[in-house]
This record gives sequence, structure tokens and C-alpha cells, in this order.
Amino acid sequence: MIVFGLFKKVVLADGTASYVTPIYTLVAGGGSVSLLPGWAAAIGFTLQMYFDFSGYSDMAAGLACCFGVRLPLNFYSPLQATSVIDFWSRCTSP
Repeated sequence: MIVFGLFKKVVLADGTASYVTPIYTLVAGGGSVSLLPGWAAAIGFTLQMYFDFSGYSDMAAGLACCFGVRLPLNFYSPLQATSVIDFWSRCTSP
């Protein structure tokens, strides 16, 4: 779990950030972006945050297992939800 979480953080989250950050930097500096890059940045940022959180959670659970502690899952794939209600139930389910 530690290695899988590290992969999510380093490869997926940080890899996505390398594409998303320049777009947000351009806009923060007063520039503008067209529709497609704007949507790509919004979706990319969502995936970046998801993989960051998921990766750190996997690493924490893996490290806890090394010490004999079993942690519960933090969420049940909220980005696969089919509605807002399903999203929040996936984020808060035990």
C-alpha cells in the first residue's frame, strides 16, 4: 500500500500538476484561456487533488499496517458517483 500510494502521489498527482499549474499561473498573471484549456485545468486539478489525498491515505494505511494498526478506508471512490447524493454518501460512508 505504501508503494501504491507513493505511485499515486508522485506519478499521477504530480504528473497532472505539471500540466495544470502553467494554466493557473497564466490566469493568475492576468492572462486568459479558452474553453478547452480551462476545462482541462479544472478537471486536471480535481484529479490532482484526488490522487494526492488518495495517495497519502494509502501511504498512511500501509504504514499503519506495518505497526499492526488497521485503519478504515477514507472514502469509496467518490469520483465514480452518479449523483451528488451518491458522491457525499461515498465520502462519508464508514
